[in-house]
Amino acid sequence: PVEGRDPDEIYAILDTFDDVLASRSPGYFSQITFDGYAPEATSGGPPGIMGFGYDIRSDTPAFSVDVTEGDDLTVENADYGVIFTSTLAGNMGKTIGDTVTMNAQGYSFPVTIVGIADYGIDQIWIDWERLALETHNTIGSPPPPNQYFTTVTIGDTNTEVDVLGMDLDILVGAGITSRYFEQLLQVNDGEF
Repeated sequence: PVEGRDPDEIYAILDTFDDVLASRSPGYFSQITFDGYAPEATSGGPPGIMGFGYDIRSDTPAFSVDVTEGDDLTVENADYGVIFTSTLAGNMGKTIGDTVTMNAQGYSFPVTIVGIADYGIDQIWIDWERLALETHNTIGSPPPPNQYFTTVTIGDTNTEVDVLGMDLDILVGAGITSRYFEQLLQVNDGEF
């Protein structure tokens, strides 16, 4: 589904197809661009590059990428690595070890080419959590989608709670990933 859904709900649906599914794991994709590169228009439609994020930790990942140069995506390179198609690397004049600025959904972030796969179109593969976090999308990560904000009522609805000198009728708990949390707040004492 395009809209955010609780992963447990999706897995429950998929459980009914266990006899035919070879694999299931979280993933994320987005149309992307790279600074300094304008892809050629193709007969298949407007120019565009798809970035496919898959679970690199899975024993049966959603994508089986045949890397012909460099390395596969691993836990060790997931925070910075990306696999380019040979076509994209050639069109951009890039190779293993080059760092480029990737743009997705209004956000820009650096990626380093760790692998190249023979493939005839402009496309990349990346760790799904990295792509989701860099585009500030927590679909599939704790907390479940549509449950970012939870209202906590203390006692009856007329109870007020003193938080940092403010009398509040309710408390709102925001659940976000630690990596995103670090981008929003600064810790003056202690650690995340």
